Amino acid sequence: MRASVRVASVIAGILFALLCTAADDAVAQKRVALLVGVDRYSKLEPRFQLQKAVNDAQATAAVLRKLGFSTQVLANPDLSQMIETIEALAQTVGPGDTVFLFFSGHGLSPEGSNLLLPSDFPDIGRGGPGMREIARRGAIAEAAVVGQFRERLTDKNTGQFNGLVIAVIDACRNNPFARTNADFRRAIGVAPTFRHQPSVGVFSIYSAGADQLALDRLSDSDASPTSVFTRVFLPELARPGVALSEAVVSARVQVVKLAATYTDPETGRPHFQTPAFYDQTQGGPIYLAGTPAGTAPVAQRPVAEPPAEIRVPSKANLPVTAGGGASPRYRVVDVRRDDVLNVRAEGHAGAPIVGRLAPNASNIVVVAKPGLWWRIRSGNLEGWALSRFLQEMAGKTGQAAPQTHDGYAYQFSNETARTVADADACARACRTSPNCNALTYFKSRRLCRLMTRVDALLEANPDAVSIFMAKNIQ
Repeated sequence: MRASVRVASVIAGILFALLCTAADDAVAQKRVALLVGVDRYSKLEPRFQLQKAVNDAQATAAVLRKLGFSTQVLANPDLSQMIETIEALAQTVGPGDTVFLFFSGHGLSPEGSNLLLPSDFPDIGRGGPGMREIARRGAIAEAAVVGQFRERLTDKNTGQFNGLVIAVIDACRNNPFARTNADFRRAIGVAPTFRHQPSVGVFSIYSAGADQLALDRLSDSDASPTSVFTRVFLPELARPGVALSEAVVSARVQVVKLAATYTDPETGRPHFQTPAFYDQTQGGPIYLAGTPAGTAPVAQRPVAEPPAEIRVPSKANLPVTAGGGASPRYRVVDVRRDDVLNVRAEGHAGAPIVGRLAPNASNIVVVAKPGLWWRIRSGNLEGWALSRFLQEMAGKTGQAAPQTHDGYAYQFSNETARTVADADACARACRTSPNCNALTYFKSRRLCRLMTRVDALLEANPDAVSIFMAKNIQ
């Protein structure tokens, strides 16, 4: 009898330990979702109002809750509400978590940068030289939001990104304010510059392809509560055993057929809308509704991140030219004359204030742009400030943009490049060139860059080798 009790106690202890371990894993690997829908744009004309965007966010939240996500829905938020919510939610996630970001509404892509428009976005339809800057300040940059969550999913001790960000944008990218005819289309789609952002671990889904327009509805009598894309995508997303990429492909086929039933008022032809996705995750297929029967889930693989900020190596014995580099400088904008811009110890509103910038402060160096918060340096002050209050100053030096290299990295001017066999050949080319004082050889491309002057130390790149070749050093 005692043996039975003892065995039962041991089993109970093992089960308790397993339950605690499972609970710890659940806490360590959360599923968090932010869903934004904007129908009402208070400063825009009636023809730019939408009908389905808020419903899109709410319907997506309902599906994600069934898949184990904790969800937060923003209906018709203004810019401040979006910024505050994004910052607060970012503080709740960490390495190993999955973040699902959904936006339905209007968007713009000035100069290739995707902007998500809040409900108080200004009317920029009248045009003018300052409209692009007004648009940038009045909207949320998609890359900044994704970057802020990616930063939170990066292990600060190892520098490895560990987690998953899924971004779904139900909009298209043409400027809606330049249109003269009312129709049922939105404005953003897949942005060609998105792939140039640091986006390891990000799965991006767009409701329309490049140069296409996403339909909000098929007509004013369209009975579906959600947009053309969302009404098709959500059933696919919820299907058990279907990978996320497969769900998008299946939805794409259906969206193409459904969109073709709408006649474009400008061309008189069937509308063409092709959803697209970019998968830059580091692991196997992504299953949100469970893996296929008989298969085990494949975890996303942690990957080393590129440096998030400039790390200056030792300057001992390095002949760095005086005068510094040509990095652009920034100034403070949109801060009242009787106020200041707070600089914080970390990139969130709850971090301690380490300094303040005057409303007319200028010549600010931006060290890193991982998200909504930028790491800045002004004199001896270094910390984090909100990017919406910083604007690049006019009057650039005209020097080359920063380049990154291995071991040491430099910003240089008057560069020439050629393809050579190896780093030794690159060094010989520099020795025989009367104007070459430094070189960088990119191993994977066999590209030899010859530099006349080293301007500034920058960050590292494991693909390259940099060497000083001052003429008195052979």
